[in-house]
Amino acid sequence: MASAIVLIFVLSWFYGVFLETWMNGQTFGKRVMGLRVVSVDGRPINASQATIRNFLRIADISPLAPILLDESTGAVAYVIPTFLITLICMLMTKRLQRVGDLAAGTMVIVNERRWYPKNIVLEDPRVAPLAELIPANFRMSPSLAKTLSLYIQRRSDMSSGKREEMAAWLATPLIKRFQMLPDTSKDLVLCSLFYRDFLYDFPHDASTISSNPESSPE
Repeated sequence: MASAIVLIFVLSWFYGVFLETWMNGQTFGKRVMGLRVVSVDGRPINASQATIRNFLRIADISPLAPILLDESTGAVAYVIPTFLITLICMLMTKRLQRVGDLAAGTMVIVNERRWYPKNIVLEDPRVAPLAELIPANFRMSPSLAKTLSLYIQRRSDMSSGKREEMAAWLATPLIKRFQMLPDTSKDLVLCSLFYRDFLYDFPHDASTISSNPESSPE
């Protein structure tokens, strides 16, 4: 009985804190539902933010409605969370934030999965770190996603110079938007964007993109 109480306590108070910190704003449930917690500026949340938003869950589920066991004595059997505070708070904020989100400076976003080309291999170790510089709230339009996917599929047939030339028109404005160094490789920016949006959190441990899994790195 004691161990069950301890387990319930740990899961109630630390499950969300631990997973949202180490899984880039996701718990197992959020991952299944395609959701992610990010900072309001689009950056990944840190441990302090995860702690604040999860520990303030008690405020979000309030007020609690008591269920009486015996009306004559007023004994309470258990309480039911009404979530009225959460509902009111979300209706009054443009980002649909609850109390914990307002205190932590976070918000929940939809982490969409789009169609992506198959047999893509990532071999360049610079791709994954560069992808971390892309704001978490950046979402590609359908036309940008299709254009990027087409480029990634065909880039293995191009020379390095041709890749930079072809990628420049699409990557140049993105470099400014993401506040990357001006001399950042245009091809590498598109590779990192593809990795972030299509391959991140998938069971791949890789980092240059080639459309042929058997091709050797340049």
